[in-house]
Amino acid sequence: MIDPALLQRCKKKDQKAQSELYRLCYSSLMPVCMRYAHSQDDAHVYLNQGFFKILTQLNKYRSSVPFLAWAKRVMINTILDEFRKNKRYRQQVKLPRGIDGLHFA
Repeated sequence: MIDPALLQRCKKKDQKAQSELYRLCYSSLMPVCMRYAHSQDDAHVYLNQGFFKILTQLNKYRSSVPFLAWAKRVMINTILDEFRKNKRYRQQVKLPRGIDGLHFA
């Protein structure tokens, strides 16, 4: 259980509190990121993007929901948004089939 006082300090942008929250949530959120990532490096990127969103959206958190459940939902949504963004990018980039009759393997 995450201490509500810690969340209040995080809302006030207390960096020590934010660091403590990251440390407390890491073991619960990293497996979520690993489930969607191709590598551990990608998982860390997702974790940092998602945690940034968690910190910036703390004002939307309602204490009627367990904090870690809410944080996991934010994390999953952040990862899915990243997938959608990358999908649009991949669709816009057309790789050449060949140049002057040459084909790439």
